[in-house]
Amino acid sequence: MGGRYRTGRSWVRRATSRAVRSVLIILTFTLVIGLGVSVSSEPDLPPDLTITEKAQNDAYARAGELAATAAELAAQPGSDGAAADALRTAGAILQSHAAALARPAPAQRQEPDAESAGEPLPTSPTATATAAAPPTMDGYLAALTASATAGLADARRSDGGVARLLASTAAGQWHQAVLLQSSLEGVAPVAPLPELLTSATAAGADGETGVPDPGAGPAPSGSGPVANCDAAPLEDADTGYLRRVAVIERRAAYAYRVGASRLPDPAPALERAAVHRAVAADAEQRLANRCASHPGSVPVYSLNPAFLEDPASGLGLLEAELAGSYADLVGLSSGSLRGLALKCFAASWDAAAAAGIPAETFPGILTAPPTAAPSNTAAPNTERESADNG
Repeated sequence: MGGRYRTGRSWVRRATSRAVRSVLIILTFTLVIGLGVSVSSEPDLPPDLTITEKAQNDAYARAGELAATAAELAAQPGSDGAAADALRTAGAILQSHAAALARPAPAQRQEPDAESAGEPLPTSPTATATAAAPPTMDGYLAALTASATAGLADARRSDGGVARLLASTAAGQWHQAVLLQSSLEGVAPVAPLPELLTSATAAGADGETGVPDPGAGPAPSGSGPVANCDAAPLEDADTGYLRRVAVIERRAAYAYRVGASRLPDPAPALERAAVHRAVAADAEQRLANRCASHPGSVPVYSLNPAFLEDPASGLGLLEAELAGSYADLVGLSSGSLRGLALKCFAASWDAAAAAGIPAETFPGILTAPPTAAPSNTAAPNTERESADNG
């Protein structure tokens, strides 16, 4: 009897011990799972934006605010008919810019330290100014040119496709500022597009020669000797693009010289021809520095008969096509070649606008963007090869 009692007590102790251990295991498991759920349920912090993402967000915000301000100004009592029409046109173009610049909704998040982390867009200086006081025409022109300047600056350091879009929308906004200013009286002229680019990026900060000074004298012709060129030629995509730049700039210089002979005042056309010759020489020097050959110049290029009949309009169309080639090159290049492409793009679209080319929503960008061309033989945009047909 005593043995059975002791055996029963031993069984009870073992059962109790197993039960306690099971309870402890269950509690521990529950605690671990609970902590895991708690940690995983913490909201994700928004990721840091890249330079390109931030530039795109900022440009999107600026375009949207400028479009809204244009509508507000056009609706003000006493708005002049021509100015109101220009404002409505600018507003529609800016809305298109905002639509093209919009990034997918999940990516429209603030940096972690932003005050308004729940808003989809960064706060723009234009929005703050608009909220502070009713908009004025002078203030709007200043905001348009400031947005164009910021876009050009961001195009210099953003990734390819976004850089191309930023450069194009910047040129479009600048062109709208020019057209709006022309519809007003007593308003100071808008600075040329190349000046905006100069103020956006410090001149010479990246060692970029850019668009040479037309007063620097005639450009050298032919292949000059290159020191220390015993290595094999550097043949890559940039070499192909530089060859293309040399060709289209030589053609442009020729077209300007021919056009100058048919214009009442040939001086401006001859000055622009000197710029194109200098850019071609710059591209050829870059090729020489790579120990790579360049096409050189030819005595005569074929010109469209329509160009000869109306050289003023033809030169404007030529510059617009060049701007398209350089917009493509902005997206395909980087470093100093990107800097050259931006400067040539700004100079060409500025010249096209001065020649009376109609404003475009996206200067230099076709409806169907071209694909990247193969290296060594390709143009930034082969659809614009016949630039001399302007």
